[in-house]
Amino acid sequence: MLLRLNLGLFLVLVLAPSALQAGVGKEAIEQLWKRFGKGALGESAEQFGRNLDDLVAKHGDDCLSLLGKGGHDAFRALNEVGEEGAGKLVRFFSNKGDDAWPIINSTSKRNLFLAHGDEAAEALIKHPGIADDLLSEVGPQTASTIAKLSKGEAQLLHKMHKSGDLGKILGAAPDAATSQKFWQALSTHGDDALNYAWKNKKTLAVAAALVAFVTNPEAFIGDGGLVDIVLGPVINWFAPIIAAIAVIWVILKLRRRKQRTQSADAR
Repeated sequence: MLLRLNLGLFLVLVLAPSALQAGVGKEAIEQLWKRFGKGALGESAEQFGRNLDDLVAKHGDDCLSLLGKGGHDAFRALNEVGEEGAGKLVRFFSNKGDDAWPIINSTSKRNLFLAHGDEAAEALIKHPGIADDLLSEVGPQTASTIAKLSKGEAQLLHKMHKSGDLGKILGAAPDAATSQKFWQALSTHGDDALNYAWKNKKTLAVAAALVAFVTNPEAFIGDGGLVDIVLGPVINWFAPIIAAIAVIWVILKLRRRKQRTQSADAR
C-alpha cells in the first residue's frame, strides 16, 4: 500500500504542473485524494497536487516517504517549522523511518529535536517520556546520557530528577566544569555510572565527593569497591560536621565584620 502511495506521489510530482490540464497523472492524484481526503494538503485535487509539487521542489524526493507516512499531519508539521526545520524533519525521517514519526507528529517532541539535534532525537526515540522531561527540565546536556542508558537505569535517572536528588548533586558542583564532567562520566560509563550515582546520591551531593567521582569515575564504579565502601561512609559521617563548621565560620566572620564597623563608627 505504501509503495503504491509513494509511486502515486512520484507520478504527481514528475508530471506536474501539466498533469491536470493534459489529463496525465490525474488518476494518480485521484488515488491520493481518496487516501487522504480534504485537509491541510488541499481542499481539491488540483491544490493537493500543487502543494506536493512545492514540497518536493524545496526538499527533494525524500519528503515523499514522510508524506506517505503522515499525510496531512506531516504536511502541517513541515509548514509549522519553516523551511530549515522542514529540511531537518525530512532528513530525520529519511534516516530513522517510522521511529521518527512519533517525534515529528508531536509539537513538543519536534521542538526538542529541532532545538537540540540528533542526540536529543536518539534519547526521545529510546526513552519516550523520560527523555522529554529531562531534556525540557534539566537541559540538552542530558541527551547523550539518556541515549546510552538501559530502560531501568533511565527510570532511575528520572526518579533522581523528580525526587530532587539530581538537583542536589548538580548543586554541589563547585563550577560548571564539574557539572559537565558529571554528565560526561554518566555518558561514557552508562549503566554502571548511573547505578553508582543512584546508590550514592547522598554522598555525591557533597562537593568533595562529587569532584573525586568526576575526576576519576573508573575508581568508583565497577570494581572500585574499596573506594565505594570506605570513602562513602566517611564522607556521609563528616558531611554534617563540615557543614556545621562552615556555618560557624560564616557567623564568626560576620560578627567580626560587625565589630570592626562598630569600632570605626565609635571613633
